[in-house]
This record gives sequence, C-alpha cells and structure tokens, in this order.
Amino acid sequence: MNQHVSRIVKELQGTDFWKLRRAYSPGVQEYIETATLCNFCKNGTLLSLDDINASLRTLSDPSIEPLQINVLDYLLGIADLTVELMRLAIGRISDGEPEYAQKICRFVREIYRDLMLIAPKMDDSSDMKMKMDVMLQSVIKIENGMITVIFVCIRIYLSKPNIIHVV
Repeated sequence: MNQHVSRIVKELQGTDFWKLRRAYSPGVQEYIETATLCNFCKNGTLLSLDDINASLRTLSDPSIEPLQINVLDYLLGIADLTVELMRLAIGRISDGEPEYAQKICRFVREIYRDLMLIAPKMDDSSDMKMKMDVMLQSVIKIENGMITVIFVCIRIYLSKPNIIHVV
C-alpha cells in the first residue's frame, strides 16, 4: 500500500496540494480507513492524524514540503472506519466471539460520541453529516447484534430444565 501512497505523495510534492484536495480526497479517506483498521486490529487503538502524517513524511523528499492530510479528510476516513468495524463486529458475533465484538462496539461508540461533539462545528460538511448518519447506523447494528446474542443465551439458559439455580 505504501507504494501507491508514495506515488501520490511524489506526484503532489511541490504543488499547492490543498487546491487539488477534491481530486485526491476520496483516495486519502480510503487510505485512512485502511491504515486505521489495520492499527485497530493490531493494537486496539485509533491511529492519530499526527501518526499518519508522520508516515507520509517518510515517503516525501525532505527538501520539499511534505503532503499532509487535513483534519476533514482524516475525520471522514475515521467515519468510514466505523462501517468496517461494524462488519468486523458482526462477523465476530457470528463466529462466537461476542467479547471482541463488544470491544469493537465500545470503540465505535466512543468514536461516534467524540465526532458528535466536533461535527456540528464543522463548516457545512455535507459529507460529514451523511457519514455521521451511517456511523450511527453502524453503532445500532453492532448493538442489535450484541442484544441478539444476549437473548439467545437467555433462551438457551431458560430452556434447560435441569439447571440448578443457586441464589
């Protein structure tokens, strides 16, 4: 993946890349989504914008201003991350790993809560408003999956008449 990002970095170096943002923004958001998903799967944490920009500096010619990802593209990429995390959580529930799905659910809820504080202050970003709606849908889907697991466990527990109840 670094080879593709490296090509973009080299192509944009020395230009006023902020003016070209709309041309490469969707690709940058995908990169952020992928990099942050990999980091979550490895470390269980969110990769920061500073860490992403530091990794881009290593791909840049040191004599030229490096390409830096702006806050809006980072936040839009993080919003996309939550959809992938929802898919991962639902998969883990299906695989019988509700504890990991619960960890993902807490993480996605935290991202959603934090972005709810920031999103209203953003300059009329219709992309962000749309992605906030999708993010909420992802939180709800994970929570519904977790609730289904709880109900199934209760149903199984209650269907076994030979279980001794200790109070």
